[in-house]
Amino acid sequence: MKIWLIKIGEETPLDKNVRLLRTGQLFLELAKTDNVTWFNCTFNHQKKKQRFNKTTTKKFNKNAEIVYLYNLSYYKNISFKRFISQIYCAFEFYKFIKKNFELPDVIISSYPTVELSWLACIYAKKKKIPFILDVRDMWPHVIIKNLHLSKKIFFLPFFYLWKKMFIYSLKNSKKIFSITKEFLKWSLSIANIKFNSKKHKYFYLTKPKNNKNSLKYTNRELKKIIINIKDHINIIFCGSISERHNFQIILEAFKNIKNKNVNFIFCGNGKIYENLRNNYNDNKNIFFLGWLNNNDLNFILKNCNYGLLPYNGDDFNMSYPNKIAEYLSNNLKIITCVNGITKKLIIQKKVGYFYKANSYNSFFNLLKNLTFNKKNNSYILYKQMFDYKMIMKKKITLIKSLNFDDNRNNN
Repeated sequence: MKIWLIKIGEETPLDKNVRLLRTGQLFLELAKTDNVTWFNCTFNHQKKKQRFNKTTTKKFNKNAEIVYLYNLSYYKNISFKRFISQIYCAFEFYKFIKKNFELPDVIISSYPTVELSWLACIYAKKKKIPFILDVRDMWPHVIIKNLHLSKKIFFLPFFYLWKKMFIYSLKNSKKIFSITKEFLKWSLSIANIKFNSKKHKYFYLTKPKNNKNSLKYTNRELKKIIINIKDHINIIFCGSISERHNFQIILEAFKNIKNKNVNFIFCGNGKIYENLRNNYNDNKNIFFLGWLNNNDLNFILKNCNYGLLPYNGDDFNMSYPNKIAEYLSNNLKIITCVNGITKKLIIQKKVGYFYKANSYNSFFNLLKNLTFNKKNNSYILYKQMFDYKMIMKKKITLIKSLNFDDNRNNN
C-alpha cells in the first residue's frame, strides 16, 4: 500500500536523538511493511534550525522516504514569520506534487497547518485519492481568541479564510481522525458534519513505553543531578516554555516551600526560559536542565514521581495533552490545572492532583502536602487507555481496511 503522510513541524527518525510524535510514530510503523512518504519541512521547529537549504528527499529504508519541503526560518512560535513560512511550505508542496510519479492509495494530512491540509485535500479530490484529515489542534481558533484587539482586527480576514479552508478539508475527507471524542465532535461541528463513530474516529496521543533497564544517558552532568535528587519527591515539567503557561507561581511556590524534600526539574526551552532560570537558579530544589534529547529525558523521567501539566485553555479542555501518555507510561502521577476531560480523568482514576490555574495559594497548598508516589495506578491507566501498541494497531488496521479501490470506482 502506498501512503502519504503530511505533517510539518515534527522531528523525524532521521534527526538525532528524537522524540517522535503522532505522525512520526505512524511513519515508523508503516515503514515496516508499506510504501510510505512523509511530507515534512526543512526547518526543525523544535531546534529552530534548517535541516537543508532546499526541498530535499531522503530515504529512510527501502519502503519509506521523507520529503523535507523547504520553508522559511522563524524564531517565535506565534509570529507573522511563522505564518509566512507555512504558506511558503504549502506552495513548495504544490510544486513538488506537480511532478509525475505514482499516486498514493491514501493521503493522511494533519491539521494544522491549514494551507497544507487544504492543498492536499484539493489534490486528493482532483486525483480521486481517499483523504483522511487528522485534526490535532484548535489552531488558529485558539490563537485568534487570545490576541490583543489590534492584532485580532488585523488577522480576522485571514481567520475567515483559514476557517473556509478548514471546512473544505473536513467536508471532502473520506474519514476524519482526531485525538479525543470531544475534539472530534468539535471538528465535525465546524463543518456541520453529524457525528458518526463508525466513519470518523479518535485515537489518543500516545508514546511507546520505555525499557527502563536499557535506558542510557549522554549528558554526564545528569548523573550528578540524579545523586542530588535521589530519595526526594521529584516533579518534572518537559516541553515548550511560553508565557501561555504560568510558571512564575510554580517557581515561587518552590522558592517558599519549607519541605526541602520536594524538587522541581525544569526541562525544555522557550523565549522565557532564560529569564526564569536567571531569577530562580539559586534555589537548590529547582533544577534547570534546558532542552534534553530523548535518551536524557527518559533517564530523568524514570527518577521522578510527578509530571506537571501547567496548561490552561479551551483546546486543552477537550483533549489529553501529549505529555499525559509520557508521564503515565513512566508511572508518574499528574499535577495539573487543566480543566475538562483531563481533570475528570485524573480524579476518577486517582492518578494525580488538580490546582487552580494562576493561583499561587492553590499550587502551594498542593505542594506542601505531597507524598511519594507508591502506587501503580498511573501505569495501569496507560495500559488501559494510552498503550502505544494498542492504539497504533487499531489505527493502522483502520487505514488498511478502507476500500480505496471501490472509492475510486464510485467517484
